[in-house]
Amino acid sequence: MSIQEVFAGLASRFRPEKAGDYDGIFHFDLGEIQFTVEISAGACQIQEGLQGVPVCTIRTDAITYLDTELGLRSAQEAVLSGQIRIDNLPEMMRYSQFFRKLEFPADTYSKSKHQGQPSRKPHTGPLQGLKVLDFTRLLPGPLGTMLLADMGAEVIKIEAPKFYDYTRDFPPHKGGESAGYLAMNRSKRSLSLDYATPEGRQIILEMAREADIVMEQFRPGVMAKMGLGYEDFKKVNPKIIYVAITGYGQTGPYAHLAGHDLNYITLAGVLSGNAHEAPQTPLIQMADIAGGSYMAVMGCLAAVYARDRQGVGQYVECIDDGRGDAPHTQRPGRTVDNRAKHCPQ
Repeated sequence: MSIQEVFAGLASRFRPEKAGDYDGIFHFDLGEIQFTVEISAGACQIQEGLQGVPVCTIRTDAITYLDTELGLRSAQEAVLSGQIRIDNLPEMMRYSQFFRKLEFPADTYSKSKHQGQPSRKPHTGPLQGLKVLDFTRLLPGPLGTMLLADMGAEVIKIEAPKFYDYTRDFPPHKGGESAGYLAMNRSKRSLSLDYATPEGRQIILEMAREADIVMEQFRPGVMAKMGLGYEDFKKVNPKIIYVAITGYGQTGPYAHLAGHDLNYITLAGVLSGNAHEAPQTPLIQMADIAGGSYMAVMGCLAAVYARDRQGVGQYVECIDDGRGDAPHTQRPGRTVDNRAKHCPQ
């Protein structure tokens, strides 16, 4: 799908009942291509070029705008990173409500986002023969699975078409790919699959029959709700090792809260400073790396060692709140509550 086709289809996606008596002109300056969208009297008109006095101007390149329309790139991240510049954000938010979401072919994502995707699996290393299904995103999990891949494990990074790793949107970019994404996902293979569907779930469970490790970092219960929790994997492969990286653990009052590195190191007291200085934000993500990535690698490798001796898989929980606790491993069937250690009551 081209950028011209996207704008040509705007009229068919226009929702006059949402626009009401709205009157406004929007300019889309996409480098060598410009479009004007005028909404007036319950109708929508599209022209090439920049015409009239706009209430809002959007400036970006054609590829970035096309990717956000197709759902291949987070519009919010593109705006925050400066890839898309909007001079009147409130008006643009109103504009987006006037149109139905663009529908696109199911294979669009894999053709666009994975073009040029590296798959440089090392042919040497102590972890040759281990297969990892990687559902992680951003930093903690991807760095951990990258370390496993660098040591020879076969890591398959699995991303849903509309729920991909946000790191893809982070600048700087090289050849259309985020340098940060490439750095964190080297040595891995890649698969685009909507695992929230029954068909996708079945494919994942079939892959799990031959896998050794599953690693994810969603909020508690998200994978289980899709039928891809530890108990689901254990039914098809009793030797599976399931690693869950969470911000605050699986239970307790903080369990379902969103969190990032700065939240965790603040709770851990790392930002306390002293009587003479204000708290200082570290230049590296200490909790994500030390409490998430490193603990995940140590926990899953310890579970691999135990499985090789005892013949059963394990559930490994890594809590990324930066308080220095070791990863907790458990035998199948047991439940664990670490809240007394991890959350203020």
